[in-house]
Amino acid sequence: MKQIDYSKISDIFEKGDFEIYSKENIQSLFNDKKVIFGTVVRSILNYELLKQSQKNKFKEQFEKIEPNIKFKYYSKYYSLLSSIGKVDINHISPTISDIGYKKVIQSLNTLLEYFISIELYENCILIYNYISFIEEIYPLDR
Repeated sequence: MKQIDYSKISDIFEKGDFEIYSKENIQSLFNDKKVIFGTVVRSILNYELLKQSQKNKFKEQFEKIEPNIKFKYYSKYYSLLSSIGKVDINHISPTISDIGYKKVIQSLNTLLEYFISIELYENCILIYNYISFIEEIYPLDR
């Protein structure tokens, strides 16, 4: 079995779009609330893929550190979501148009359920507000 390199695994989960945008010298995109919202949604959806690839490589070793990695990863994207400020259709609708209502709701529900499971209820309020807002604006897309 391969020996796990904790720093490399953390890097896989910690490097986000901002780091990529910075490397490409286009970090100004991260001032756009539409981009931030889309990044949060896609990143939460991608977590399971990243997790499975690392689990396949490192098996039980990864399972031991996965709860810490998940907490850091989800907390990072919660912080990005909270940086957007007020829930607004203008920064939500492009992501819904790109990946669909169901995927957006799935991503936000995943984040909400995670914070409920670790009893960080103060984080749940913002996420719930996003879900409620989207369900109110897009009632026929359910």
